[in-house]
Amino acid sequence: MLYETKIKPPQNFYTKVDIDLVKQKIDFKVKAYLRTLQADKNLIPHYLSFAYEVLNTSKYPSLIEKYHISEVSKSYLIRIVNIVQKIYNAEEKKVQKQKPLRLEKAQDMAVKYLRSRVEFQPTEIEVSRILF
Repeated sequence: MLYETKIKPPQNFYTKVDIDLVKQKIDFKVKAYLRTLQADKNLIPHYLSFAYEVLNTSKYPSLIEKYHISEVSKSYLIRIVNIVQKIYNAEEKKVQKQKPLRLEKAQDMAVKYLRSRVEFQPTEIEVSRILF
């Protein structure tokens, strides 16, 4: 059925690092770190946005220069980079340890997904007609 319709299974059938989970863990760890330092509460969003940007770049020195406020802040930022890297690497190792889905299992999941879409599509159309 998959090959006849030429529809690939959705992305979530394959294992990869869950960025939302990583961001939640980073948020928790960075806030805990800043609480132990008794950092200014007004600067917490500043440090969190820095932590999220660390996930998307590999050029930390330029990012640190962009975000640092004082020399003390620079040491905080370096520590936050280490926290982010540690969390991301731990999540990546968890994903790598997982066994990849067998082709048959992925195909079964895709078929179930397609069947559920066929069942729910008329309902979704009716709901969108009512709402819009």
